Amino acid sequence: MAEIGLDPSLFGKRPGGVIEAESLSAQAPSVIEVRLPADLVEGCELVTGARIDDGAPGSAQLRLLAGRPGPMEGTAADVPILVREGSEARKRFEASFDVLRSTFPPALCYSKIVPVDEVITLSLFYREDDHLQRLMLSDAEAKELDKLWENLRFVSQDALILVDAFAQLLEYASQDADPKVFEPLRKPINDRAAAFRKALVDAEPKHLESLLSFAARAYRRPLTDVESMELLALYRRLRDEEIPHDDAIRLTIARVLVAPAFLYRIERRARRNRPRRCRTGNWRLGCRTSSGRRPGRGTDAGRRERDAARAGRSGRADAADAPRPQGPPARGRVRVPVASYLRV
Repeated sequence: MAEIGLDPSLFGKRPGGVIEAESLSAQAPSVIEVRLPADLVEGCELVTGARIDDGAPGSAQLRLLAGRPGPMEGTAADVPILVREGSEARKRFEASFDVLRSTFPPALCYSKIVPVDEVITLSLFYREDDHLQRLMLSDAEAKELDKLWENLRFVSQDALILVDAFAQLLEYASQDADPKVFEPLRKPINDRAAAFRKALVDAEPKHLESLLSFAARAYRRPLTDVESMELLALYRRLRDEEIPHDDAIRLTIARVLVAPAFLYRIERRARRNRPRRCRTGNWRLGCRTSSGRRPGRGTDAGRRERDAARAGRSGRADAADAPRPQGPPARGRVRVPVASYLRV
């Protein structure tokens, strides 16, 4: 029976002093072996506890195994670490863990930005991409991501929707809770909505500038003063009829897309007995480039061509007179490039 259990003389002692009579002290690394008869402990549960001794500056890990342990090397990732509260060892481990968590986060970002777990919520969009920006994105890419979020919030008008959601939340809270707990949120929500309404008004002139720029690309040439004035007059007339800004802009864009200058392009008849050549100006070339009619070119190339046209210079040395296949003389013909410009 001497080999069963622990030697009673081991209890109540520790290096350099004594402890409680029912406690056992050991200095890591060490192994405490306990032998128990199988027929006696079958179906039972062995429970034990451990802590760092008072005044001890270090740390320890404990395992309860049904057999001899293997070689112990370093810190085991699957075993808790025992340290004293406020000790230097605890601070050292917490700092190391923070570095590891910041380098290998469980997720880079939360991609499901629209909450779907609540009928009424004050979080219309949820953004959590700090780790993505810190670990993966450059400064320019982070600014672009912030800009995309600004565009999303502007287009969705979430600041205004949040006012209605807050009112509905107060109605539900008044049925089975105290709505006063939500009162501190009222002023920030209303202030944000007021600032957004002002931003909408301030953005209207920029929308008109973008509208004229879009019309110039649709017509494949700079707008004349008369055309610009007509489009602006149409917009103002719609606003005078109490049509909202968004709807007025959409109706004006529709006017651009049904204009003959967008739908048709007339090619003049070539002189007889001379090679047929089509003068392709920089502006038209830029519109073709940005619309995808020239394979391998993108919107940046088209923008450069249009900028060159505004400056009165050539964006490409060989773009002024592009030769075209010769064919029988014709009085004139009309081409309809609508599908190309719509990327169909």
